[in-house]
Amino acid sequence: ALVAGPSTPGWIREQNGIVHLQIVVVPGAGRSQIVGLHDGELRIRIAQRAVDGAANRALIALLAKTLRTAKSTIDIERGATSRHKAVVVTGYDLPTARRLLLGDSTSGNCGD
Repeated sequence: ALVAGPSTPGWIREQNGIVHLQIVVVPGAGRSQIVGLHDGELRIRIAQRAVDGAANRALIALLAKTLRTAKSTIDIERGATSRHKAVVVTGYDLPTARRLLLGDSTSGNCGD
């Protein structure tokens, strides 16, 4: 069953335990980090340049670390040679993915 609704943004959806992400990558940035939502996609800066798949590997590593999952569960479904990518995370749930990717400040200590 596709989990989506009026409150589900277009950048993330879940179907049958697979989370689908729409990501725009900015390679060659000062450091790798998730910036936030931009024009309906999750914007991620990657320190590595887009040469020989280095930025894609760094993207998968950053997502795996952020989502606390194995790199093997993450795959670039579409856009391997584009800044705009469709990424899938197998065996994951939408609420947890959204919270971890956006750094939901409602949970945990924000630090004053």
